[in-house]
Amino acid sequence: MIPLKDGAGTATLHMTRQFIIFIAVGVASALVDMALMQLLLSHGAVLWLAVAVGFAAGLLVNYLSHTKLTFRSTVSWRTGTRFAAIVAFNYVMTLGFVHAAQALSGSALAGKVVSLPFVAVAGFVASRTWVFK
Repeated sequence: MIPLKDGAGTATLHMTRQFIIFIAVGVASALVDMALMQLLLSHGAVLWLAVAVGFAAGLLVNYLSHTKLTFRSTVSWRTGTRFAAIVAFNYVMTLGFVHAAQALSGSALAGKVVSLPFVAVAGFVASRTWVFK
């Protein structure tokens, strides 16, 4: 590893590491969501329930992992409600991308894919500066 001599370089490395953990937590949460949904469906659960339980489990993994691993914070009503607000904001932003892509190209999936980096960066910045600060 190359030693850094200034605080700015150390801060940049810390933020880069934190962003990588942020993305890894997001991927892990999505896998929990999808795996639990599929497990429930394979055992005869109704679709809406399997989707809801998978989503809730993924969201809980996401919040707890970001709290403890990504931002080294504590679980609280304050961080929980702020986290929920960011989730709602990211949902609305994703919905905007999906509707725009559907109208422009006929592909909702294209909008979802294009939204991912925007949602990731917005979620990271908001989490770092507001939710877990």
